[in-house]
Amino acid sequence: MTDTQFSSEYTPPQPAPPPTPHSLPPCPFVAGSRIIDPRLFVGRRDELRVLRDRMTGAQPTSLNLYGERRIGKSSLLYHFFQSWTQRVSAAERFVVVYLSLQDARTDTEEAFYRAVALGLAERPGIQSHPNARNSLRTSRWDRQAFNSAIESVHQAGLLPVLCLDEFDALFEKNAPFDDRFFDNLRALMDGSHLMLILSTHLPLDVYRKQKRLTSSFFNLGHTLPLDRLSPEEAGELVRLPASTVADALPALGLDEQQTALAWGDRHPYLLQLAASALCDAQRTGKDKAWARRQFDAQAKRLPQPPLARRLLYPFRWLLWDFPRSIGSLAQRIGVRVDEMMSWLIGMGILLALALGLAGLLSQTQILSLLAGLFGISP
Repeated sequence: MTDTQFSSEYTPPQPAPPPTPHSLPPCPFVAGSRIIDPRLFVGRRDELRVLRDRMTGAQPTSLNLYGERRIGKSSLLYHFFQSWTQRVSAAERFVVVYLSLQDARTDTEEAFYRAVALGLAERPGIQSHPNARNSLRTSRWDRQAFNSAIESVHQAGLLPVLCLDEFDALFEKNAPFDDRFFDNLRALMDGSHLMLILSTHLPLDVYRKQKRLTSSFFNLGHTLPLDRLSPEEAGELVRLPASTVADALPALGLDEQQTALAWGDRHPYLLQLAASALCDAQRTGKDKAWARRQFDAQAKRLPQPPLARRLLYPFRWLLWDFPRSIGSLAQRIGVRVDEMMSWLIGMGILLALALGLAGLLSQTQILSLLAGLFGISP
């Protein structure tokens, strides 16, 4: 197979250019599709840190990123692919590939190996290693050829990190992805020849049970559930592009930002949808009622989580997200504590204020309690 034939079947996605304050879209909100422009991606700092740490630890640890539909899995995985070189030291040790298994032709084991090899072969880190590059350009792909290619990449001192989006597509097809296929991937992972970052709708173990598979592949070293944005991250989203690009102005005014936050309820897709509708209304002279109709028409297409989860959202916000946000504010003004300490401080502040409003504590007692929380002598 020639190089031209090799590259014509599938063109791996290329990272977007570095962020600049120029050529910004008039409406910077992206609803319903993967975010390509890194200037339009906000938040998920904790998740990005986890991906980096699992990649650069003493031993790479594969992980499963999962969450409900349109919660932002594809955008997060693609953004990590775009930005990993700025997040890790000794970037020359890694070669990172993003591949959507919904987009690529991966309905057979051979097709899966070919798509992964194509993605690896196109990466700059491979180009300076002729043996590794040539091993990825074979014309026929089976399990042995794939293992041989990964071994050549490993011998070049490189760790392939495969960001496989929509990995659950493999379980939707009547294709021969059996225990032996998954056992082989697990063996490559255990030998630190390969790291996988897999995005799925449900945890991998659910698919194992549904398909009656027994491979130890499904006992991945780490799982990373993806949920709604934190209040701070939601605020960054509605302030785009000012929150990501220096000297840029927000596309929405303050009133529209607050409206988008109320409509979107920290759900990435709903926030993007609300902000986009308000932005369009602002640009075309329509009123907020028009924007609400546009938002409602699209929002009803979002699959709803189970009732039990919806009922738990207010309690989670009250008992976790809100106290953590208050604690994070304390961190920014000088108190250096970890996330759990931030939560404790936030709960302490809320408790002191509640007792004060109930008349159970005097102003002096409240100040004394707050001083104790911040480690300040009264």
